[in-house]
Amino acid sequence: MACHLSRQQLFDDQSGRDVLAGTSVTLVIQYVEPADGRSGVRLQRWAQLRCHDVSDFSLFEQEGANSGSIEALQAEWYRGRMRLWFDQDGEVYVVCGQAEFKEVALPPPVAGERPVREWVFQAREGALPSVEWLLAELDRRAIPCRWVHGEEPDSAEAGCVWSGALVRGTDRASADTTGLLVRGYGPRDGVAFGLSARTQGEDHEAVALMGALRRLIAERFEGDDIGLERIGGL
Repeated sequence: MACHLSRQQLFDDQSGRDVLAGTSVTLVIQYVEPADGRSGVRLQRWAQLRCHDVSDFSLFEQEGANSGSIEALQAEWYRGRMRLWFDQDGEVYVVCGQAEFKEVALPPPVAGERPVREWVFQAREGALPSVEWLLAELDRRAIPCRWVHGEEPDSAEAGCVWSGALVRGTDRASADTTGLLVRGYGPRDGVAFGLSARTQGEDHEAVALMGALRRLIAERFEGDDIGLERIGGL
């Protein structure tokens, strides 16, 4: 689970100080479902809970571990506020005025990958865009890129249609083959298609490409997306 806490402040002219204007808490929980008996595919799910106007928040570490078992989300409306907590022990507890929940599903990541930043998009309708389409659209936005093919995906096991890296620039003679790792997935779990992008380190160009890709997809397709940043690569 990843947790992000943000506070908004406004400058008060009378006191000459910044005053707290609101607190938001975003929780992203990753879990893997057991393999489907028909397809044999284990789906990775990302659930994002975004809480606004937070007045109380607590996060408890499990003794001797940096993770805990989360099975159910409890919620209730109490005195005009929403109270949210996980399981009966309340490992995570939030009191807020507004909450948004969304979830996306994709096949599990490749073993051994430890991305610093990840983004997942899940389309409600439409067909998976091709790599050629992505390159052409980025070029139209003055972001020329080339595509470095990754290992051939095993669609029967992972549902992945294409996989590779977007690398800034079009010089195919360049030895630089690092960039933004991108995968495209076909229909699964009731959605039209999925996209995932990830960076393997503090690559500023890859981070900028991820932002450009997110904006491009948001303009052309309707769906849900979740972004995740791991502090220290954890």
